[in-house]
Amino acid sequence: TAFVVYLIPKQFSTEEELVKKIVALSSVVATVSLIFITIMIGQCFMNAENKTRFSLIIWIIALIAMGGIIGSLTKPEISTWYSTLNRSTLTPPNYVFPVAWTILYGIIGTCGWLIWRPQAFTQLSVIKTLYVTQLILNWSWTPLFFHYHLTGLSLVVFGSYGYFGRRTHFSSLSKD
Repeated sequence: TAFVVYLIPKQFSTEEELVKKIVALSSVVATVSLIFITIMIGQCFMNAENKTRFSLIIWIIALIAMGGIIGSLTKPEISTWYSTLNRSTLTPPNYVFPVAWTILYGIIGTCGWLIWRPQAFTQLSVIKTLYVTQLILNWSWTPLFFHYHLTGLSLVVFGSYGYFGRRTHFSSLSKD
């Protein structure tokens, strides 16, 4: 979804820029395909305990990879547009963000793994829907803010992300 938002038709300054964006999208599709193929192979040749560990690792790697790919697509905007914004003195230095987001995406991947494990309770479908919704919002925010400079819409997406994150949390507390 974030890549669809990122690649919505816009004025490309050159054909070379368009080709770079298409190559970036192709590499994302290839990476995701490779992850899913690895999952399928792993599921076929492992015992139950190893499958569980393997699937957790795949969830974590997949989420960190997606975050990294989205972040790398907007990296040029950090030194140009983002550096010109009036930011709070409390804003951490730029080198902190990749570390923090790697940790956060690892945690988000672990949460996704926990949600998709075989379980049976009535709120599970609601929790899955809320998780996917907040993940889509999370992935959409970066291109909206850094690539398109849509700060108002980014604020709405950020607020919605928080809302759906809280809904996911509170839905998981009531397993009735």
